[in-house]
This record gives sequence, C-alpha cells and structure tokens, in this order.
Amino acid sequence: MNKLGLFLLFPAFCLLAVTERILIESPQEVLIYDRQSQVWNFPAVVAPARVLVSFEQRLDFPYLGGWAPCWGILVNKQPITSMATRRHTRLLNKSRTAKHLDHVRFLTDIGEKWYALYSPDYDGAKSRFSPYNPEAYRMLLDITDLVHHDRENSIQIRFGADISGYYKQMNIKRAPALGVRNFKVIQDDTPSLIPRPAKESDYYIQMKDLPSVKYELDVQDKGLLVRFGEKSTPIHSLFSVPGGQWAAIGAENSLETPFYKVERKIVRQKNRIDLFDTLTSLSDQLIGVKIRHESPDSDFADIYLGGDATPNCEEYAGGRNPSVFLADKSLNQSIALIAQDDVFRVQNLQYCKNGKTGIRTDTFALSPGESRTVEWSVYPLMSADYFDFINEVRRDWDVNFTIDGGFHLSLNLFRDWTPEAAWQFHQKAGLKYNSLGVFFWSHLGGEYAKRGSAVFSTSFFDEESRGRLIPNTITQFNNEPMRQFLGEILSKAKSALPELKRFVYVHNQYSNELNDHEKYSDCVISKADGTSRKYPPYNFFIPTTENAFGRKFMGFLQRLIDEYNPDGIYHDEFTYTQSTRTYNMWDKVSVELDENHEPVRKIGFIPLLKLDFNMQVMDYVLNQRGKLFIANFSPETRSERKFKFPRFEETFYSNWVYLSHLYTPIQLGDLQNYSITPEGHIADIRNALRNGTLYYHYNNLAACPTITSVMFPFTPIEIHGGWLIGKERILTIYSGEYAWKGENALCVPFVYDEQGKQVPDYPVTFAGAQGETVCRLLLQPEYCAALVKIPVAAKLSDEAQLKNVVLQDGRFTAELSGKGSAHIVLNNQTEVFAAGGKDSIQISLPR
Repeated sequence: MNKLGLFLLFPAFCLLAVTERILIESPQEVLIYDRQSQVWNFPAVVAPARVLVSFEQRLDFPYLGGWAPCWGILVNKQPITSMATRRHTRLLNKSRTAKHLDHVRFLTDIGEKWYALYSPDYDGAKSRFSPYNPEAYRMLLDITDLVHHDRENSIQIRFGADISGYYKQMNIKRAPALGVRNFKVIQDDTPSLIPRPAKESDYYIQMKDLPSVKYELDVQDKGLLVRFGEKSTPIHSLFSVPGGQWAAIGAENSLETPFYKVERKIVRQKNRIDLFDTLTSLSDQLIGVKIRHESPDSDFADIYLGGDATPNCEEYAGGRNPSVFLADKSLNQSIALIAQDDVFRVQNLQYCKNGKTGIRTDTFALSPGESRTVEWSVYPLMSADYFDFINEVRRDWDVNFTIDGGFHLSLNLFRDWTPEAAWQFHQKAGLKYNSLGVFFWSHLGGEYAKRGSAVFSTSFFDEESRGRLIPNTITQFNNEPMRQFLGEILSKAKSALPELKRFVYVHNQYSNELNDHEKYSDCVISKADGTSRKYPPYNFFIPTTENAFGRKFMGFLQRLIDEYNPDGIYHDEFTYTQSTRTYNMWDKVSVELDENHEPVRKIGFIPLLKLDFNMQVMDYVLNQRGKLFIANFSPETRSERKFKFPRFEETFYSNWVYLSHLYTPIQLGDLQNYSITPEGHIADIRNALRNGTLYYHYNNLAACPTITSVMFPFTPIEIHGGWLIGKERILTIYSGEYAWKGENALCVPFVYDEQGKQVPDYPVTFAGAQGETVCRLLLQPEYCAALVKIPVAAKLSDEAQLKNVVLQDGRFTAELSGKGSAHIVLNNQTEVFAAGGKDSIQISLPR
C-alpha cells in the first residue's frame, strides 16, 4: 500500500471564508497494479460542510475496449457505492447508467465493485457514449457522511482483476493496472443531504430474543393487507394477461381470465403467511404469465434484495436467496417476501423500482390444460434486523447443520512439498480439507507450463483432450500425464498427512472432449441468437439423467472414485455455469414473453434442466459411495435441501456472499482480494463475519494462523451481521455480552488483532444474567474473536464473576471475584465456590 505525496494540503481552519477549499490535490497519474492499493490522506474536517472526492480512472490498455468490474474505493476503511442510501445519491457528476455505442448499456458499479473502461487515455471513450459523455472517466463522489472531524482521514482505491490471462491471450505486453489521475478532495459550503451512519466502533451486542409477532391479515381486491405493530403493509399480487394487460387477484382469493385462472390458498403460520397460488390454463395454446408480488416501499428506508442492502442495486435474479426485506428502523419492524417452490425460486427476480419492492417471475409457462402451484411466503417481524428474518427462514428450512473446515484448493502443491512443509502449511491455515483445483496443465510444471488450459471431467479418462498453447493456439494434448499427476498428488498427500481429507475437483458442464460439440449437440448451452456459448478450448453443456453428456459425466465420476479413491469430491459451479438460461432446451415450465405478454419462445433454466441430474450426483457421492462433498454455489431449489453438506459462495461481486445466507453461510476468500498483506487478509475475514458468514481461504493466507484455525466445526444457531452463534463457538467482530441461550456454558476466548495475530490472555469476564452465563467481551477496533465453548458450566449468583478461564491439559482454572457464588458443573458433578473466599478455582477433568 503506497501513500502518495501531496501537491496541496491546506489546513481547513485557514479557509473558512472560501466557498470551495481543496484539502488535497494530486494531478499526476498513478498506476495501481493487481491486488495493490493507493492511499491519500487529508486532515480532519473541522467545519460542517460538504466534502467531495474527484478523480479520473481507466483500465490501462493499448486501445479502446469495453469495461471490467475491477476497483473499489474506501473512505476511512468504509467501502462506498454510487448511492449512499436509496434516497441519496453519492455519485454527483453523471448517471449510474449510460448508452454505449459498442457495448449497449454501461453501468458505473455493482455492489461495492466499480467498472473501469479499457482505454489508453482519458479521452477516447467519451465519444463512444450516446450522447457524448465528457464525464466518462471522471468520478465526483459526496463523502461527507464518512469523514472524520477529530482525526486524519484516508481514501483508499484498490485494484483487483483476474485479467492477466486475458492480457496474455491478447498479447498485451503490460501488467493490468488501474490508472488514476487528477485526484482531489474538496470541501464546500453546500449542505450534503446524506445522513451520517452509525459508527461501527459504537456497536455493543446484547443478545435478545426476537419478539413474537401478532399480525392480522385482510384479503383485499389487489391482494393482502398485513397489519402488525404500528404498521399496515399492502402486498399486491399481479398477473399478466395476453394483450399487455394486468389482473389482480380478488378478495375471493381467485382470479379468472380467458386464458387461465388462479386459485389462492392461504395458510397462517405463527411466524409467517404461506401462500399457494394454483394457476390452471384455460387455453389450447402454450401461454406465459408474469407474476409479481410487491409492496409500496416509500415507508421503508432499508431494503434488501437477495440479502443485499447496497442502495445501488435495483434487481437481482435467482433462487439462492429469493427474498426481499423491507425494514422500518423507526418502528423496529419489517416485512419480507420469499419464494418457496423450485420453479419460482429459479425464475425469481427480486426488485426495487418505481416505488415498489417485490419478488416476481417474468417467465412462468403453462401448457394447455396444465395446473401448477406457485408457493411463496410473507414474514412480518417485530425487528428491523435483516438477520432476524434470515434466522426465521433458516429454522423453517432446517438448514442449521454442522459445517466443517477449513477447506482449501492447494492439493497440487504436494508436488513440491516435503512432509514437514505440508504439515506446517495445513497447521498454519487450520485446514482439515484440501482439494486439487481445476486440472490446469501448469500444475505439472516444466514444459507443461506452456499449456494455458486445463483438463475437465468428461475428457479426463479419454486418450486426448482439446487444449491451448500460450498465447492462443488450440491443439490436442495426451491426458496420461494429468492422470499420473492426480495419482501422485493423492498418494503424496496421504503419505504426508494421513488425517487430511483429500478432495478432487469436478465440473459437470465444462468440456474439452474432442468432437464434443457434435457428440452432445442436443444439450449445448445456447445463446438467445442461437449460437453456442464457447470459451476455446472449452464448450459448455447441460447434463441430464437422460442425455449422453450426463451419462459420460456419471461414468467419469464412478471411475474417478473407483481408481483414485479420494476422500471427497469438490464440485465447482454446481447449479450452472456461464448463464442461467439456454434457448435450445425447454424445461417445460419457462417461456420468454414480449411486452404484450405474448409467448416469444420456450426457454430452459439450467438449474431446473439439470436438477434431477444434480440430485443424482449428490446421492451417488454422499450415499452410494459414502464420500464427502463440497460445492460452489448454494442451492437454487428447495429440492436440493434434502442433501446437507458445505456449499460456499465466491465473492467476485460483493453481493454474492449474501446468497449463502439460506444454506451454509460460507464465503470463499475474496477472488479479487485486493491485497497480499496480513491486514488485507484478516480484513477480508472480518468482512465475511460482518456479512454473517464463515470463511474458507482462497488466495491470501498472509494472516495465518488466525481466527479460521478455531472457526470449525460450526453448527449454526443464529447468524448475524458481525456475530455468529454456533453450538460449538461464537464468532464476532464486535464487543458485547454473549451467551448460549438457556445455558451456563463457559468458553475460552481466542482474540485476533488487526494483523490477524492472536492476542494472548485477552481479558473477558463471565457473569450471571437472567439464568444464563454471559461472556462480556470488549474488543479493540479491527479485532475479532472466537469464543470456543468448553465442557464446563458455571452458574453465577448475585455479583459473582469469573475471569482468566483456562482449560488446558485436562485442568480447568479460573479466578472468582465479586459477591455470591459459582456453581461449577463438570461431567454432571457440581462444586460450589464462594466469592470472597477461595478466589482461585482449580478442577482436574477425569481422563
């Protein structure tokens, strides 16, 4: 991380009479390379005034191209987006979207990731927008709400993009870099409308039960009216009708058009409302229906789409977190909508547009005479906390099962590791599972490093497969060296670390089989224009239980386990790759509609087309072969919840992590980590905890050993933003009072600093509170902690307190202070200690 020299740095107090004051200015261009960052500092802002940051940015490239999501900006370590809230814009000098003459629609940012234009300069792309955009490269951002008034401020721009391979493929003789110039921070007298957020350093967690909700439900002409607390929230259900019309379900819970009818069943649960809308076709033709369930959102300041509260998001798609959550913090209550059945989840769109927030499908198909039921639920809550909603759903969906780890994708390194080096690496990173990643030829080293491709599953046992010689020559390679390499790696890992669980990578949609496009033409992934999705040397297919590609993959999987006997299978991109849709296979439930709601063509959602096949894969690996299973991508459907095993989310975009909230909440370390330092690594781990997830390492291991060594196993009880409660441990980045509900359990604290290093003997205090034993923890800024439960309980009366709790080598010790007594329970035996008497407690555990 570099700190840039400043050209101008004016004390704010000298310029109070000036309308505009430059706090920092740096006109020269700076190139920020991959996983690096640049920091600019400026003084405390002592006067109440608006503060703006302005700069130009580009992706350094020898000629004009498109754009890539590749950089982030943090003000005082807080990531920012183009919108500060849904009602307050942060980006002041241009719209978030623009029309591009070559690549259609340009978007400034998605979540916390911003787009940069491929460009050799700061001028050429301006004329490629319609209309001409003089602000194409420049950013002007209002950061007033985030500046410090009592200490120095910092702005960090970081660059992370996995595009070095693209540069090599295009024969670009330079390293990818983000160019930034004309950077300055300005203070002026214009009032900022952005409200100031709460300081994270002020958070103090006091665990509370979610109040039960008492709601009333009225069925009205356009849908539902849910009354609870101090709020009445309408939920309108609209169904499209051919001819460009819309119809609302009536107060009789039914709707009939010339083309279809709808019958609604409502089931009132204690914590939610379940709705079952059965649509029956009255037509002799294939029809499609757009279905939307929405609420006016003007009364709700905080809105989450698919778990993402980032105010610059307007629409997300998919079934991994098919929910919208609307919160009113002033009343401490909220309401959420969520899709339930397989089809509605996969087709689902979560949206916040034009004053309406809801869930919908634009692709629901009905064949002549067909009836199908759409299932969805409404959750009213006496809480404005999104995670209280998530925990309600997690309990209802029965997904709080044990998650083990840690997991890593570095088994290929056993090629060069000595047993001692392997042991140190796994011990340091806290790894129980390790997988060979993509079967890249480069893993073999030597001459194989010139092969810029991999061998994918269905071609693995073939004599040859399609590949690429760097930079871009498509050819064929003999696969025997790769098969030998896999055997050697698994053998070396078993010999060096017998307890390590060895996984092997598979993917059931990528292929580089010879002549695969001809052999599997019936299931190639097709674009809307009829062409096939390709990324030479790879083609992409959709396996089913009935087609040849599916049979080829299952044959590979059986032979892989038979011949190599790995401990587990790691499946990449389990639900889909490249696209969620294909246009040459019909899933029998989806259709594309035009603006008049007329069918255009049949389409297939890949998670539905391959659902039965994926169920077969999970059953085969877990049940028939008794192997461990880990997958990338959370379930898109309800059916997949039948199988319980770790499934994580990558974080190329910041919102992807929220997709894990309704299954196993695991973040795979940031693909674009922006950092190779211990500070960057532990910050990424803290960010995962802040987003309510556990953490599997990916690129950066610089902070290890760190909190991930004491993170697993973890059986979720509740997940929250910044703190997670598991049966075995509590993980947190915040100070607070933590306990296991209804228990007097004790724990041992493992606390880690801003470098990820363990802080020895970190003080915590145990006290009695409402029949439970709470652990009082005061964390320093940028620290995190794991409170690991031990098999010792302490019921503390009056003002008795325990400190310095230690369980080591079969011996429990603690210091007792205050007034009252401590009832120490160990192996169902209780010993009573009086405070003020014997201050030191020592008990030996029976061996």
